[in-house]
Formats: sequence, structure tokens, C-alpha cells
Amino acid sequence: MRAASHWVLVGCAAVAACTTTRASDLVLPDRPQNAAQRDTASRPAVDNAVLGASVRALGREVEAIRGLRFQREVPFRVLSVEAIAAHFRNDRVEESDAQRGDDLLAVGLGHLRDEDTEDRDAFAQMMGNEAQGFYDPRDAILTLSEVEARSLARAGPAGMEARATVVHELVHALQDQHFHSRVAVDERGPAMIDRATVRLALLEGDATLVTLEWQARQRGARMLGTAEQRPRIARWAERAQVLTESNVPKYFIDALELPYEAGATAVGVLYERGGWQAVNDALAREELRSGALLHPERGDDGLVRVDPPTPRPSTERVLSRELGELELRLLLGVVVRKERASELAATWRGDAATLDRSTGAATRPTLVFQWRIACDSPAGAEAIALAARPLVERWRREGCPRMRGGSANQCLADVTVERVGERASVLVRRGE
Repeated sequence: MRAASHWVLVGCAAVAACTTTRASDLVLPDRPQNAAQRDTASRPAVDNAVLGASVRALGREVEAIRGLRFQREVPFRVLSVEAIAAHFRNDRVEESDAQRGDDLLAVGLGHLRDEDTEDRDAFAQMMGNEAQGFYDPRDAILTLSEVEARSLARAGPAGMEARATVVHELVHALQDQHFHSRVAVDERGPAMIDRATVRLALLEGDATLVTLEWQARQRGARMLGTAEQRPRIARWAERAQVLTESNVPKYFIDALELPYEAGATAVGVLYERGGWQAVNDALAREELRSGALLHPERGDDGLVRVDPPTPRPSTERVLSRELGELELRLLLGVVVRKERASELAATWRGDAATLDRSTGAATRPTLVFQWRIACDSPAGAEAIALAARPLVERWRREGCPRMRGGSANQCLADVTVERVGERASVLVRRGE
């Protein structure tokens, strides 16, 4: 399911849409007529002309802030919560090997019980309830929820929130039109890998920064390039709540929110160092790694490639990846405060993560996860090792989480965390 969470961001808010759209492109679904939805059905229909004019006006504001112009018009549509949930669910009917690898990594790290990796319907319905708008680069259409579409022209907080949603999506449209290869990637590729996480943080950080500036201008102020920029981004990141659903594991909430929080901070620093051109340069650099994005002052200096560990005896290799500094933050965030996890993960200089599966005749195969993390010093590696060691006790005490809520069952795992020189090593055996 971790793969699904990142896919939702990639197919939803992360590559959100643009427009200078035509009102005639608006597609309204049939209104539901059952008793449970009678209130929704009785509401006035969305005014196509008003909606189109609002979107076009917001598009001009985005162009002025971001310094890029839309190259073409993009159609938009309005969908119900049920239709949005179906969009997410139907697109994940068949998983690729890479996406199955994401699921297994989530299980190997204790983020999810293995029997929940097929629980797609619950996740799709949750995202249908949460989604305010998204852009799918495959058909280049901006989708708004019925609630957001009705609120767009209103005064007050609801209207402001709806317009901010469209602004965010419009920035993603500019990204699609100017940096297409960074947006329209193979959605069947892996999500739990450094290059995908960096891409997501860049896209979301860019869109968030423009949205924060747009909000400042609504108050007659400016944020970008002023003394208020860093504290404003910091305040937003501290309070950011991308997902309101509470009955899901904390890790999934953190995994959805981190690209926005870390991305906004990193893109803000890029803007300070070189304006929008620095952000454009980062978007154009497909080999960018998390250490260079999050710490542009040092760039690639000190980053290394780590050789993957050899397969364990009687196992076969399932996957080998670099997970990156942001994934390390998420793991450490299970047992330490978010701020402390960020400080510890900043020592990251490269990693190699592998997942092996037992080849014996056991009914329930053993998963073996190995993660070698190169750090900037022995002290940094030791700090990560010390912080990660309580994970096994946490799993034993609280159990592996489930998508449908908590679990009283223990995580059956054998965990070893150690430090060797400037590297921290995590070894997890699940299913023994």
C-alpha cells in the first residue's frame, strides 16, 4: 500500500493540473438520487461559465507568480467523491512488479501487515473522500471535486481554500507543460526509491511555494524574496495537514505529507539562492538525489554510491534500491520526533536497500530486508543506529499497523541495527 500512497500523490496532487480552460469542457456526472445523497443532489448545479472564468483568472495569477506561461489550454471536469474513489481504485487493478516491491518493502520495514497489501478498496475510498482536485498527465485533464467546484467563486474561507487548491493544481500544469518528463513518468514504476521521492518533493514544493505566495498576495502582501519567506514556510510546514483521515497508520500520513513539507522548505531555499531559475534547473535535473535537494549548499559533495549487500543464504533477490534521506526520515520518525528525525537523517550520504525472499518450501516465506546507510561520519552513523534500535520494541509493543486501523497482533520480526565505521546497517527478518 505504500506504493499506492505515492501513486495517489503522483496521479493526484503531485502532478496536478492547469488550465486556461474552456467552460464547455466541463463534464458533470449524473446526480445521485438515493436518499443518502438527496441533499447533495438538491444543490444547485455548478455554473460552467463562472467556473471557467474563475479558473482562467487564477491561471493568470499563477503565471505572474511562477514566471512561466501556459503553452496550451487544459480541459477540466467535476467528479463526485464516488467517481474519484473509483478513479483511484480502477487504476490499480493490476500491480507492476515495482509496485509489489513497494508493498513488500512496507511490510519488511514493519509499516504494514502483509495481509493488508491487497486492501485497495479502503485506500481508494479514503482518497476519494480526501481529494479536492487532481491532474492526470495521461489525459491532461484537471479534475475538481463537486465541493471545490461549488466553492470556487464564494467569499470566505471555503472559497479561499477552493481557489488555493486550483492554484496548486495550476502550478502542476505548468510543470507538465515545461518539464513533461518529470511529471509524466511511468506510474507503474517504484515509489519507494530516492529518485521518485526527490521528484515528488520538487513538484509539491514548487506548487506549495507558489500557493503560499498567492495567499500572501490575497492579503496585499508579498512572501517570496522577503524576510518573511523562511518563517512563513516553517509555520506552514509545522501545521501542514495533507490528510485528514485519522484511522490509518501514522507512517502513511507522514509519507503523504513529507513531500509537501520537505519539498516546500527545499524549494524555498532554491528560490533564495537563484530565484525561479534555480527551481527550474532542479526540475530539469533527473539524476538529482535527496541529499543535494535538501541541502543545496553542499550539492553533490560527499554523496556516494553504496554497494548493495549480498543476498542472505537460501534467499532470492526481490529488489535493490537507493531509498534516500527522506525515506530515512520516515523510518526514524516512527520512534523520534519529526524535528529530530530530520536532524539525524541529514547525515545521509547514500544508501543501498535490498529485499530478499526465502526459497525454501515454507508456507509463509521469510522476508529479509537489509539497508546500508552511508553517513558523513562515524558519529552520524552511530546516532542513526541508536535512534533506530527501539524500532523492534515498538513493533513488539504496538504491533504492525493496518490500513483499516490499529492491530493488537505483534510484528513477528528479528531486527538487528548496528554501526560499522561511517555506515549504519539495518537488518530485518519478517516471517521467521
